[in-house]
Amino acid sequence: MPSASTAPLGVKLICLLGLVSVFLSLLAGTALLASGTVLGGFAGLLVLGLAFVQAGVLWGLWTVKRWAWTAAVVSYSLGVSLALVELLAGDLDAVVRLLLGAAVVAYVYSTRSVYRREVVPTG
Repeated sequence: MPSASTAPLGVKLICLLGLVSVFLSLLAGTALLASGTVLGGFAGLLVLGLAFVQAGVLWGLWTVKRWAWTAAVVSYSLGVSLALVELLAGDLDAVVRLLLGAAVVAYVYSTRSVYRREVVPTG
């Protein structure tokens, strides 16, 4: 069992895979910015902003920050919800995103005791 200051191995693997996603998002956001259109520029800024937020959450998970656990559960749950909407709209590829996302949410949720710091009253 990892100590309270060490992220579980599964979380570290999720973080490493998440960094690949961040890198790809940075490339995509930069390409959208370079498109020269107003819509592309707006979308590029949005993608870049979300990539930086994701990088921050991944850092928080890796370094066992309590807020990062909450942010990860919320953001991955939103991803699962979006995959479900895509599946209901007929995108069968969304099944993979739905199942993987649900597995990530379940695993990250199961690590809550690592990220929850109990306050012990003194005195």
